Amino acid sequence: MRYLYRKGNTPQWLLRLLSQYPDAVTLARASIEEIDNIPNINSDRARTLIEEARSSVASATDEPTQVLIKVLANQVFELDNSVHTLEKQAHEYADVRAINLIQSIGSTGIMSAIGLFIELNGDIGLFANAKKLSAFWGTHPILKDSGDGSMVPKMSKNGRKLPRSILFMAVLNGIQGDGFIADTYKRELKKGKCKMSAIGVCMNKLAGIIFGVLKNDTPFDPEVIRRHQHRSQPKASTVKAKSNKRRFQQEDRNAPISRRQTKKRKEREQS
Repeated sequence: MRYLYRKGNTPQWLLRLLSQYPDAVTLARASIEEIDNIPNINSDRARTLIEEARSSVASATDEPTQVLIKVLANQVFELDNSVHTLEKQAHEYADVRAINLIQSIGSTGIMSAIGLFIELNGDIGLFANAKKLSAFWGTHPILKDSGDGSMVPKMSKNGRKLPRSILFMAVLNGIQGDGFIADTYKRELKKGKCKMSAIGVCMNKLAGIIFGVLKNDTPFDPEVIRRHQHRSQPKASTVKAKSNKRRFQQEDRNAPISRRQTKKRKEREQS
């Protein structure tokens, strides 16, 4: 029974078999012809199942257990059929253009794309920019107390949990390949982030990309993202000028500082 339910991948023949032969004893008494009559079970598989049932020593044989297994097998069978029906209806009634745009990113499947579109309330126009969407889904970073007095960036996780779950699985799918999500993930790891933090960054990036493709009504193009990132990076001369200006500013001892900085100054003065 521990192998009865595998999400979205339960063999139909297994469910039918369990509904008729719920334990090893009843299966061992069956004939090859009876098992072979179950759809998608051939004679070789039927023979193997019966032989394994006859050699099994770890099977419950009481009647309540048999009834429970039959009921559970039938329930899973009906649920699988219901899921397939709902998926078919989702394909037929979803906004095809929007779903295709989300799928163009490459790391989201059809059901993930439909789920994310539903979590947008079906209208990307409700959000002024990508940051608003990230805040709505709770993927944007905020500063949180790490416990030792320092503040570190963490995912806010505000709002509904479902879109973050979909984005998480989409990122896991994306980092397995060689696309934009995988490149972003590797870049964040090189910066020193842990794997979960890097995944969080990718989730926020993915939310922004979804906003972009839907708002512009254009399929995803990673080169557009890379060009935008290149333009947004400050020039080295500008960074150097700002750092030099900061370096030669006079220290104002009367300026308000945090308790942490006050403690550090005292430690420097005492050393």
